[in-house]
Amino acid sequence: MERSNDLAWLKKAISKGLMGMVVLHLDGGPSAETVTKTAGVWFHIIKSWPIDWDEALDKPRLSLAFTALASNARRWPCPAELRPLLPMRKYPQNALPEPDYPPEQAAENLRTIKRMIKEAITK
Repeated sequence: MERSNDLAWLKKAISKGLMGMVVLHLDGGPSAETVTKTAGVWFHIIKSWPIDWDEALDKPRLSLAFTALASNARRWPCPAELRPLLPMRKYPQNALPEPDYPPEQAAENLRTIKRMIKEAITK
């Protein structure tokens, strides 16, 4: 299976991150003629990392990593400088469904607990 089709979002995220870096005019940056090819090389390298890329989990991480990279860059970076800046994944917390517990059963349980406490105190 060709993963690049599944990773169109990754290519766009990398391009967006690099475009933000291009406007900084960092030393060693690509020329206007080669910036598209540069993005292609970054995509090729980043998609080869041993990460099972997931758009929902990784797109925000890439955005944060590119922001951190641009914030500290004095020269045009290489893809290896981006990787340690990727924050940990934040997994969504699914809410538990409401318990299917009849009110009559809850009332009965409460009576049982009260009875048990009363018996424990009177012994």
